[in-house]
Amino acid sequence: MEPFIVLLPFHLLVCKLCKRAIPVDEITTHLPLWNNQQELQNFTVPKEPILAIDLLQAPLLDGLKCNSCSYIVCNVQKIQTHCHMIHNWVNPNKKGHQIKGSEPHDMPWRSGVPCQQFFQGRHGSALFEVILPSAHTAVTQ
Repeated sequence: MEPFIVLLPFHLLVCKLCKRAIPVDEITTHLPLWNNQQELQNFTVPKEPILAIDLLQAPLLDGLKCNSCSYIVCNVQKIQTHCHMIHNWVNPNKKGHQIKGSEPHDMPWRSGVPCQQFFQGRHGSALFEVILPSAHTAVTQ
C-alpha cells in the first residue's frame, strides 16, 4: 500500500509523499497526475471540529471561520465577501478600516481557527476546523 495510508474514519487514502487525501480510484494515477474528480462530487468535509489528522499536512493556525456556517478561509477579504454574499453582512467600517477612536465591531467570524484540508484545488478541498494535538492525541489511522 506504500506510499498510501488508509484513513478509516473517512474512507480515504492519504499519500505519504504529498500529505493529501486521494480518492481510492486514483491510486494508480495519483503520483503522475490527479485528474478524476467524479468520485468526489458527494464528498463533504466535517462540519464540526475533529481531531487534527497527523497524516495530512500540519494544521493551519490562521483560519477565519464564519459564525453562521462552517465556511473557513485564511484570507480576510474572502471571509468578508462570504459573509456579505451569503449572510448579507454589511461591514460597518468604511473601506474595511476601523474609524480612529471607535470601538472595534464584532465581526461575523472567528479568527485563529486551526484547520486542515483533505485535498487541494478540487471539489472537497474546503478547509475544516480541527482540534490541535496539544488538546488531544491526533488521529493517526
